[in-house]
This record gives sequence, C-alpha cells and structure tokens, in this order.
Amino acid sequence: MYFFDIDIFIKQLLPPHWRYVKTPDGEGGFEDKEQGKFYFLKAVMSPIKSLLNDFKLFRASSKAKVNLNAQVMVIEHHVKTITGAIYGVYVTDHLDNQFKVNVPVAHIAHSDAINSFLKKVTPLGRKYTINFY
Repeated sequence: MYFFDIDIFIKQLLPPHWRYVKTPDGEGGFEDKEQGKFYFLKAVMSPIKSLLNDFKLFRASSKAKVNLNAQVMVIEHHVKTITGAIYGVYVTDHLDNQFKVNVPVAHIAHSDAINSFLKKVTPLGRKYTINFY
C-alpha cells in the first residue's frame, strides 16, 4: 500500500521560509511553529483529505471481500481480455455461495460476452452477479 499524508504534502508545497516561524519556547530557546499559511492550505485541502480517507476505507473493505485464489485470477484475467479493460475488474465473494464480478461501466457493451463466459466457468452450486460500477 502507498503512504500519502496531506500535511506533509502541504509542507512540501510551501517554500521553506513559509513553513515554520521561530517562536520563543519560554526556556530561552526557540521552537518551530507552523505559520498561518500552512493552516490556510490545510483548510483548503481538507475535502481532499476526507476523500482520501473514504478511499482508504473503501479499499480496505474491498480487500476484505476479495477472495484471491487461482480461479478468481483466471476470471479477472479473462474478463479483462473480453472487455479490454486494463484495470478495474475485480471479483468479490459474498455469503450464500454467491460472488460478484465488478466491471467498470464503460464496458457495459460486453455484458453478453461476460455472461456467456461466466456461465461456462462458474462452479456448481455458486451464483454470480455482474456489477457495472
């Protein structure tokens, strides 16, 4: 997984002399404190931080639902081959012997081909649904 911290990114955007201001610490020394420009940019970037947190939660829940085995990898590969999608195709496992094949909505024209492929490879007793997101 990647690491992206909005606060570090904001500090990297600011020129070095705008990042901190030296203030007396009361013990005869100085400490670095963020300036108002940092807090302004932090407020401007707060919607992006919220979006990033939502994405991280979505990614964690998706990874928890994914059942990664050889059969799932084969299904994903063949659906990517059918649709021509480079990324965005993934399989999630659900309760009661059902799995969901998630495909980007741009490839909805290939739904018949995906359906016919899944009918051939779906194990006995399992059901599938195709989710165009």
